[in-house]
Amino acid sequence: MKRFDLKHTAFHILVALYFIWAFVFAVLLALAISNTLNEYNPALTGLFPMWILMNLVMGSALFIVIRLFGTREVIGKAVRYSFIALSAAAICIMIFVGVKA
Repeated sequence: MKRFDLKHTAFHILVALYFIWAFVFAVLLALAISNTLNEYNPALTGLFPMWILMNLVMGSALFIVIRLFGTREVIGKAVRYSFIALSAAAICIMIFVGVKA
């Protein structure tokens, strides 16, 4: 039986955490857009930019740590492109929420 490679295991755990973060972050962005357009709860409109910024910082930390592994595999490309897309969406949504509020 093979010995476990701890670096490989840690990489996959971090990637799993990243994709969990990405899903939660996408839901947060969708909630921010929905709340801004329909104004379900006006008190949350002021909180969404702070939550988005805080989650963007946490996702950036995960992204940086994953990039330290230096992988050039498909997983690394998926992480990079999804992070760029979510970051761009977050910035656009924060501007939209700020203008609309």
